[in-house]
Amino acid sequence: MRLVLSTALLSIAGFAIAEDGIIGGTQAAAGEFPYQVSVQTSAHKCGGSIIDKDHILTAAHCVNGISADRLRIRAGSNQHASGGKLVKVAKVTQHSEYDAKTIQNDIAVLKLASSLEFGSTISAVELPSSADDTPQVGTRCSVTGWGSTSHGGSSLPSNLLVAYVPIVDHEKCVKEYADRHEVDDSMICAGAKAGGKDACQGDSGGPLVDVSSKRQVGVVSWGFGCGQANRDGVYASTAAYLDWIQGGRSRSLDLSERRNTT
Repeated sequence: MRLVLSTALLSIAGFAIAEDGIIGGTQAAAGEFPYQVSVQTSAHKCGGSIIDKDHILTAAHCVNGISADRLRIRAGSNQHASGGKLVKVAKVTQHSEYDAKTIQNDIAVLKLASSLEFGSTISAVELPSSADDTPQVGTRCSVTGWGSTSHGGSSLPSNLLVAYVPIVDHEKCVKEYADRHEVDDSMICAGAKAGGKDACQGDSGGPLVDVSSKRQVGVVSWGFGCGQANRDGVYASTAAYLDWIQGGRSRSLDLSERRNTT
């Protein structure tokens, strides 16, 4: 899933969640993105990335209201429905200030019930070195996932897809969405000028990775449609949430526990 804004799908809260990938993508090679995982309930729900042997980074809206015992991840496979290793989720840390109406703080960390074994098809992605370690405009990034290949599509590709998109100027992105929604400083945007390359429904929570540095710079969050010109994809910035992510590894509370303590 990715939160997709459209005139036809706007809800009272301003968003519609589509439970349906990558627009304008190509099939990834086996083991090319060993940090990519499928976050699942009974089937694929969202993307995610391995940040260490015990933790997965994903979007808060992917796990909002879902208890840890209903979640699992598949790692080490380019197919979301087979291969690799299925691992249960033990605990979930969703950002305490995640707002479903504004989609601010759209980030979460999953603690796995058992540690992953790293190898050629399973390994962790690098994170930014500091809060100031942000990609420059034009930086070429990969976005990967198993989401819909067309806006409004309902079928999922079997194989992991990848598209390459440049980081766009933040102020440009703010203006693009001024008539729809706020793009704040904790968000970054990426997309092709003419459209045609983007994340879509089913890609939420997946990684946006700087091709040059190999660092994950964003988490797939929301957008207006999929792959539309002048409507770039919006991502939670990993640099902006670096301290929170690191702390999330030790604050991995089950959602039910978190509710009882707030």
